[in-house]
Amino acid sequence: MVKEILMPKLGETMKEGVITKWLKEEGDQIKKGEAIVEIDIEKIVTEITAPESGILLKKIAQEGEAVPVKGIIGIIGELGEESNFTEIVNAEKKKINFRNTFKVPVENSNKEGINRKIKASPAARKLARDKGVELADVPPTEPNGSYTKQDVISWIKEHEEDILIQKNMKNNYQIKLGAINLIMAKKMTKSFSEKPHVTLVREISVEALVDFKKVNWQNSISFNVFILKICSLALKQFPLFNGHIDDNEITSFIDINIGIAVDSKKGLVVPVIKDVYNKNLLQLNIEYRDLIGRAKINNLTEKDFNEGTFTITNLGSYNIDIFNPIINPPEIAILGIGKIVDKPIVDNKTIKISPMMNLCLSFDHRAVDGSTAAKFLNKICEYILNPKLLVY
Repeated sequence: MVKEILMPKLGETMKEGVITKWLKEEGDQIKKGEAIVEIDIEKIVTEITAPESGILLKKIAQEGEAVPVKGIIGIIGELGEESNFTEIVNAEKKKINFRNTFKVPVENSNKEGINRKIKASPAARKLARDKGVELADVPPTEPNGSYTKQDVISWIKEHEEDILIQKNMKNNYQIKLGAINLIMAKKMTKSFSEKPHVTLVREISVEALVDFKKVNWQNSISFNVFILKICSLALKQFPLFNGHIDDNEITSFIDINIGIAVDSKKGLVVPVIKDVYNKNLLQLNIEYRDLIGRAKINNLTEKDFNEGTFTITNLGSYNIDIFNPIINPPEIAILGIGKIVDKPIVDNKTIKISPMMNLCLSFDHRAVDGSTAAKFLNKICEYILNPKLLVY
């Protein structure tokens, strides 16, 4: 009996995974529990093992393709059973999104890159050009292989959710966006379109925190670690921000697990430091440096990304002053940090130079209102202005 290899659900927010590498070929003998394929889940690479012993009869999803959770990746069975899964393969191929690039029509090449003359009516060519469709992707219905306008219309209708139209593009070039990047793009688009984002910005002097850090820790602890600890103290007093919102249902968590946005080799990732409130600065600094180091070399695992309740993103090192961070779903809020700049300020009617920084708090207005968010942001600022209040 044939056995389906399914895309597993390995995280509460996981919707799909990307096939990065097949470890077995069609026809190979496989033992139950043996690793057969590598998948990438929002930049975390892991392995899928065989659900049964047998032969890998068919790879349904190819490397680089995104497959939804519980979607069929491949088929295991015994020799001679190939005819038993033809309908399964055909049905599943329709579900998998194979378009992982944005393409500009190139009339004299097909998907394999072999030059050939494409036969198409003027109306079909114009529609494909206007909609950013490559004719080589469209199955023709005419006996001579020529494309009609209706062929293009039918293909567009079938793939309307996956087509992103590229306008005003010249010189027949391609812009490629990998499947992994598409997953992140879909996640952020979903967050921004479904969550009513509001961003509050406050400029604050960090002179006291910088001096405290230098005097007490000789700059051995990262600035972000102090922000981690400060946010945990504020979240303890404003627990509504330490939560998730899903289908208009809010869950507030006791444990404070803060994600840190990191620019890795594979793009933006958000590993999570668990139980921040109950750890001292030294403990947090060790975990923070470990996570950042492993993120830079793409050595993070699934558990490094689980159970986040709040996120911090710092663009100060990129010379960014102010920005509107997008909430990491299903979380309720995210704190953005800008660069530190020496500025003249008025202190007790005296002008002096002080290191200033912008804090940008984006929150889901369904969960909290503006006044509550302002109080939460002010509490964060209170600890920055009075770092001796930190429990370290």
